[in-house]
Amino acid sequence: MENYRLYYYQSDTRDWKQVPVTRQTFSIGRAAENDLVLKDGQVSHQHASLYIDARGIWIYDQNSTNGVIVGGQRIAANEWKLLTLNEDITIGVTTLRVEFISPGPYPSQSVDPAAEPARVGQPRRKNRTLALVFLLGAAACVLLVGGGFALWKFLPNLLSSPQAVSVIAPPTVLDSLPVSTGGGRVQDEYGVSLVVTPPTQGSVQQASLVRANLSQGMRREIEKAYQVESLAYSVQLQHGQDGIGSFELALPAPSPGSHLAVLVDGQYLGILETPAQDGFFHINPGLSLVDDGAQDGSEPQTEAQAPNSYLVLTPRADSAQILPVAARLASPLGLDDADGISCITEFWTVTDCWRNTEGTVYVFWGRDVPEDLADTEMLRITDTINTISEIMSFYRGKSFSAAAISPSNHIYIVIEAGAKAAYIGVVGWSNVNLYVPWDLIRTIATDKTRCTFAHELVHWMEKKKYWMNKAASLSSPQSWWLDNSAEIGSFMFNTVCIENNLKEYGSTTKGTGLGFQAAPLQWAAKEESLYIHALQLYLSICEEGGSYCTMSEQEWVRAIDSGSYPMNSSAVKSYEVNAKNLGLFLLGSAPVDGRVGADIPPSTNSGEKFGDYLNIKSEAPFLEYGYTTQFTMVGTDQVDVRAGIGKGGVYPLRVTNGGVSPGGISMAGLPGLLEIQAGPAFWLKQGKGPNRGNCSRR
Repeated sequence: MENYRLYYYQSDTRDWKQVPVTRQTFSIGRAAENDLVLKDGQVSHQHASLYIDARGIWIYDQNSTNGVIVGGQRIAANEWKLLTLNEDITIGVTTLRVEFISPGPYPSQSVDPAAEPARVGQPRRKNRTLALVFLLGAAACVLLVGGGFALWKFLPNLLSSPQAVSVIAPPTVLDSLPVSTGGGRVQDEYGVSLVVTPPTQGSVQQASLVRANLSQGMRREIEKAYQVESLAYSVQLQHGQDGIGSFELALPAPSPGSHLAVLVDGQYLGILETPAQDGFFHINPGLSLVDDGAQDGSEPQTEAQAPNSYLVLTPRADSAQILPVAARLASPLGLDDADGISCITEFWTVTDCWRNTEGTVYVFWGRDVPEDLADTEMLRITDTINTISEIMSFYRGKSFSAAAISPSNHIYIVIEAGAKAAYIGVVGWSNVNLYVPWDLIRTIATDKTRCTFAHELVHWMEKKKYWMNKAASLSSPQSWWLDNSAEIGSFMFNTVCIENNLKEYGSTTKGTGLGFQAAPLQWAAKEESLYIHALQLYLSICEEGGSYCTMSEQEWVRAIDSGSYPMNSSAVKSYEVNAKNLGLFLLGSAPVDGRVGADIPPSTNSGEKFGDYLNIKSEAPFLEYGYTTQFTMVGTDQVDVRAGIGKGGVYPLRVTNGGVSPGGISMAGLPGLLEIQAGPAFWLKQGKGPNRGNCSRR
């Protein structure tokens, strides 16, 4: 039944248009999912919300860039304002006015201001006309009959704007039920159970089934469409432990129409496609750690990433009209699009979720979509899901058991507005959510971004297999193995990632030298220079055997799958002798031993993207050099290079005497003499000709 009608016109015309307002919430904005779409550059993706109840119609500025003008005054963002009769609203170049038609079936109990939602991420709409007159009349009657006390007691509640009830507050923990040390099963009175199978190696796991209540605001939003059938359940490990081994959470499915849902980080809701089996939903849950930083001096974990919680929901009989609606998202994709489906319903207006049709990859994000992606983010997110599915299919083909994602073993991707780079959880956590910045979504079609995802998804698999407490994951030979193995995974997925590795890390420094020069198995916290070692390790993973092969490709896969570290003394020795093959590789030649069929990156033909450089110029100062601090000028025409090379390391140096330097300076050619101290082996390549082999002399 039509109760309100919205009239609007743009400033270049007085041609009023009208839209019926037939439901309690109504959205206005530039994105295609809004109820009223305003194609205006001054209008934000999600600009404003309208909400109708017995008091009239409220308006809410969704923290828009250019604001909402009501009666000539800009209203406060993120606060509800009750409109008065025939009040003009200005959004961008559009003027709007809401007209009352007839009383509607909107809930009269909403006169309790605490009953209004705190946030309406997807705008809806409403106005207030006769309701205001009615309320004032009712207040006058109360004054006459009950005196001033009644007016003072009730009128402020009737006229106040909706109160903020946090929708995204995480669940509140009630208690936890420990599983016996070393594994076992625990079950609560509602039939929810956790089964822990201990790992084949590593310390004994001490896990607990944690039970929590939803926040008031979150429950209110969910119950617009679903009956909440359970508490929110998560799995917790004690400090210093990790998520290896097997964890299975089972929740009863009260009816065939029930769904398992997840709350990622306590705020992102997703309706899962996990099927019920024998009346239960079975899930491999993400894990959290009890972590106060006391044992290793590190900071406590942040509140932003709460444990992933699972709960059971059943659609309400009176909410059949609320369906998973892809149209509310800024995308031309439909509900039956082969590439993805919305994993939230129209009622949920706080965060967004999109998944693949198989129900194995889920992407979550908030309403802070960058303006340049406002109309295309769903296309990019769909491409991201497809890329992740493609990479995991490739790794599954390589026989990684952790790559066997399923409707009971999902990958959760969280797009984090403030993130600078992709990462798995936070230090000290064992949840395996992958957090990515919008920049990666924006550039998902590029090789560099695809390589980043290929790298991070190896870390995702490693998280399931390795013991990664804080001390081990921050600075150790094990970290060298884990991080360089992630790079190798990307090389195998697409050899263009080798080129990306050279460009990204080929000139990074460790101490006074290059990462190339360092010995293996060193890794410091927040240090990325040794990612370049992945090239040498990659060349040593080969099938031929012999002194140049640290292991075969299948042995490399089995090491990761078993959570083991295969870099024993014999493997390290094989890595070290492959310095020769890396030298040939960097000169654009195929290795003669080890991985003889390795693809040669294009940048090795010039050497411009990696290593140190030394350029001879035609005027003083005659020498230009970098990127390290290993150069000392001797007069104006001589430089001393002291490049210490660790065992198994290499030192690439490009010397030019003409053309354009890496610094962009045009140079005329002058002759130069390169003297190399007797002792170390070195390989030389002049111009684009063949390398001259081992030119060392003693």
